[in-house]
Amino acid sequence: MKTTLLTAVLITVLLSWSTGTFSQTVFSIERFPNTYNTSGTVDADGSFTGNQGSWSTVTTSIFNIEVDNTFSNSSPNALRFSVNNSAASATIGNNAATSPTINLAFGACQPPSVALDFNLLVADVENSNTDFTIGLQFFNGATWSTVWSATSDNLNDTYGESNSTWRNISVNVPNTYWSPNFRYRFYATKNATSGSANSTD
Repeated sequence: MKTTLLTAVLITVLLSWSTGTFSQTVFSIERFPNTYNTSGTVDADGSFTGNQGSWSTVTTSIFNIEVDNTFSNSSPNALRFSVNNSAASATIGNNAATSPTINLAFGACQPPSVALDFNLLVADVENSNTDFTIGLQFFNGATWSTVWSATSDNLNDTYGESNSTWRNISVNVPNTYWSPNFRYRFYATKNATSGSANSTD
């Protein structure tokens, strides 16, 4: 098994609402401008300030969560998850980067739809590996729910083992999340493996 099973980078998150059939308005953008944890130390909880405000991060002893531009083609800065360890960390929320609160209370003027778009870059994604998962969750003020996720194998099937092209992923934000307390978080989980590890940005 290869040492690196997955590298994926998340850069530029857009929250937008639709104002008509072909019209869309961006109302919140995150470009991850500030460097955080550039040394790549595992088990380093903390925070960083982005365009949307203060993000919080939590990691276990096997994961890194970084904001940097050290990965090829990831300039400007990108949010990166990485793991190089055969141990397990399967609980969602134990390795995550959580956005600040974003007000999605639209009042009487409800848009037809709201979407969260993010750009993803993958490299060295191992086929048939389902031990590693990266995902996105939404928070409605009370509970977190997974709205998108992919294993290393899923990413390999969709984008190939390595690809230097940024891919846009759009996720609908249901109106059950249109509240003053909306947040989102990117997370990673990993089952125990016989070899070492995975990484994702």
